[in-house]
Amino acid sequence: MPTVVILAALDEELEAFRGAHELEPVEAGTPFAAFRFRAGGADTVLMRTGVGKAFAAMVAQRAIDHVRPDYLIVTGIAGSVRDGLEPGDVVVGRDCVQHDLDATALGFELGQVPYTEHRILRADPRLVELALATPVAGRRVVAGRILTGDQFVSDPDEALRRRLRELDGAVVEMEGAAIALVATVNRVPFVIVRSVSDKADAAAPADFGVFLRRAAANSYTVCAGILARLARLPPPRSTT
Repeated sequence: MPTVVILAALDEELEAFRGAHELEPVEAGTPFAAFRFRAGGADTVLMRTGVGKAFAAMVAQRAIDHVRPDYLIVTGIAGSVRDGLEPGDVVVGRDCVQHDLDATALGFELGQVPYTEHRILRADPRLVELALATPVAGRRVVAGRILTGDQFVSDPDEALRRRLRELDGAVVEMEGAAIALVATVNRVPFVIVRSVSDKADAAAPADFGVFLRRAAANSYTVCAGILARLARLPPPRSTT
């Protein structure tokens, strides 16, 4: 039976899981909520990371060290930066990058972790296929690039707009690429599933509140589709 860790930043992003599964609390006494359940033949641990790259990376490493998952899924909401994406649509990240990691003055590419090869972090293509095969009623499920940075993007200035365009992202959020870097270094297959809550523009703060739960529920639907089909995959290669 494969073991899966699912990471989400906000309590609201966990609600659909609570409504669909019997969750057994774990990690009592820590500041990060964690629950265990079984779905689709997978032993699954659901963890709340909190917001931002530092918390996300810390919780991801803790999950890998203590749970030792075969697969890691990041889920939740994001702001769209690609034309045609509407609130409720779901973007499955084929890859991701930290848009605010900028050491270009030292000759590194935008988003590159200095003195490493890590820049564009690629999701496991098998997990991407499983996610894209899961329909969400009335909404699109598409592949794209996830952009991560330690800021809630609303009404970006021209410099930020130029950066986001240069990186060819579909959505922007605050945790995914940090978790992906931890997963990549630890050789754990991962995928990021983000549903659009806003358009990363001047209306984003209001739209975020309106569409948060609805968008998070759509992300859950895709995660459930992955779990339902996960047993069809061959076992992942050893990470040791």
